Amino acid sequence: ANGIALGVGTANTASNVLDDYEEGSFTPSFTVASGSITAAAQVGRYVKVGDLVHVQIALSTNGISSPSGNTGISGLPFTCKSGCGSSLSIGIIYRWDTDFDGDLVFRIDDNTAAIAIWKNESNSSSADSLQGSSFLDGSSKNQLILSGTYQST
Repeated sequence: ANGIALGVGTANTASNVLDDYEEGSFTPSFTVASGSITAAAQVGRYVKVGDLVHVQIALSTNGISSPSGNTGISGLPFTCKSGCGSSLSIGIIYRWDTDFDGDLVFRIDDNTAAIAIWKNESNSSSADSLQGSSFLDGSSKNQLILSGTYQST
């Protein structure tokens, strides 16, 4: 196998060789079931080492047109491996038309290249998809910075 031997066990076995390293950018986008969202900032960066992908995302909006239904973020650079769904950590989230008094969870589901957004109100026992009605209209709104790592196919 070509690549960098990690020096564990037999150096030439495929499982002990780093043969995939990549850095790049991608364009993440907010998604809603219906209506539309106009982006102000859509920044995505990634580092892929083997099958682990670390992403950093910054998003904000400049306007909305009747968004409704379940929300998410599309455009991840690689598909998440089956059985390895992952979540992302929030760095910043502000200027939304909703109360974040509970947990907000960003989850990459198996076999997707997208992020589902879930909201668990502090007075609720279960999480629901964040709805398009939670987006605020206007310039530089719905700002969010995320990062996380997932396993790719």
